[in-house]
Amino acid sequence: MQAVSLFWILIVPTTAFRVKVSPQKAVRHVGDALKLTCTQTVCPDDQLTWGTATDIPLFGNLKDKEYVINNLTLGHNIRIYCKAFCQNEKGQGSAEIKVYPFPEGPEISGTEGLRVGEEKSINCSLRAVARDYKVDIEWLLGNKVLHRYTDLNKSDSEDTRNVYSVYKLNTSVQDNGETLTCRANLSLESNNRLVGESSRRLTVSCMLTVYISQLINY
Repeated sequence: MQAVSLFWILIVPTTAFRVKVSPQKAVRHVGDALKLTCTQTVCPDDQLTWGTATDIPLFGNLKDKEYVINNLTLGHNIRIYCKAFCQNEKGQGSAEIKVYPFPEGPEISGTEGLRVGEEKSINCSLRAVARDYKVDIEWLLGNKVLHRYTDLNKSDSEDTRNVYSVYKLNTSVQDNGETLTCRANLSLESNNRLVGESSRRLTVSCMLTVYISQLINY
């Protein structure tokens, strides 16, 4: 029997040299920080440069593969590029940055016409929140926490959104003159910022008072 020798030929495809910046799109508020990371697929030793298409000064801090801007302004509504070099090849990746003004404090509505024993829906709204942030809303009556609501924003279709929280308040005689507060916080990764709070002093009508008033008028 004739011996047959088998040879396995391993063909290794050339790995494409790719450069990536993450996150590729960042939506932030004025005053917050932003960290961009640049990676590439081939060379273990990176030769990186950061910049913009129009050479706008970024005033950031470069550390290894990371570029950090500690205090974002409206002037940072730009696209940032990372250029990497590997032997005779070069490539670039980019990130789009959008910066919006910090939201104004929340607003409470619906506290008019409160009556003892009647449930009423009270609204708290926070407008123009950048999409990357989680919003925590806390309802308080005096110093007592009534309710907590978290908005995680599941949609990426819009850069900003309005956040609404509705609390169904059932008042008693003791609530008359108390302060109802809606407090809002923004959080992104490990950073938390208090947006502000809105308060209303409650005026609660007693059904007995209304009934006596009707008898007098009658």
